[in-house]
This record gives sequence, structure tokens and C-alpha cells, in this order.
Amino acid sequence: MDWSIQDIARIAGTTSRTLRHYDGIGLLKPGRTGHNGYRYYNQAAPVQLQRILLLRGLGLGLPVISQVLDDETDAANALTGHLAWLKQEQDRLARHEHRRKGGVEELRRGGGCRLRPGCPEDLRGGEPVARQGEACPPIDLGGD
Repeated sequence: MDWSIQDIARIAGTTSRTLRHYDGIGLLKPGRTGHNGYRYYNQAAPVQLQRILLLRGLGLGLPVISQVLDDETDAANALTGHLAWLKQEQDRLARHEHRRKGGVEELRRGGGCRLRPGCPEDLRGGEPVARQGEACPPIDLGGD
């Protein structure tokens, strides 16, 4: 039995646009294409699509999913690599958060010149900071 693209999309809880994209990149090919250009999927397609959607839900990119489906990479290795990347990203975000919290605390204490307009800039880390030994201009609060 063949299913239309709408049938497969409904069964899997996705869209026909997604299925057309997967076809376009070679991830999920229809069993046949009708004379009218409609895509029809065979009985193996729902299982294949569920596997794609599961791996996608776990955060794997489509190129990696393609490798997994082509048996170039097994799913466990792909997920292990993805977990390593997530850990690196988590560490990077934790460092970023720590720097921002430090900046907030410095501003609350009124110390340093960080982020004040007119301060000398040292672009290390992408943020203006006072150079050692340089004075910060006073902050104009517009209250006088």
C-alpha cells in the first residue's frame, strides 16, 4: 500500500513541507512519484520517518541523521558526539553567564568603569573595560 505525502505527514505528526525537504536532501525518498508529481510513500516510510524525527528530537542535525541512516555512523556514536558538543556549549554558556554576572555585580557596587559611556575601551572579550590605572569619567545621571 502506498500513502500520499499528506497521509504520511498526518501519521507522523509533521508537515508535507518537511517531507518535501527531506526528499530534496535525499533523507526520505518517496517510493514513487505519480504522473501528477505527487509523492507516494511505501510501507517502510513511516518507520524511517519516525526514526528521523526521533533523532531530530534528540538534537542531531540532518547531515548526521543521513549518515546514521546510511549506516556510516551508528546512532549511539552520533549521539555521543552530539552530547560532547552539548557539553562544550554548556561550558561556553556557563562562562558567558559568569562574566555577565560579574559585570552586573561590579555595576551594582559602583566600581570600575565597565560599560559606562565614555570609558576607555579594551575590546578583549568584546566588552569595554577600563584599562588599569585609567580613571573613569563621572556618570551623568541628569539630576543636577
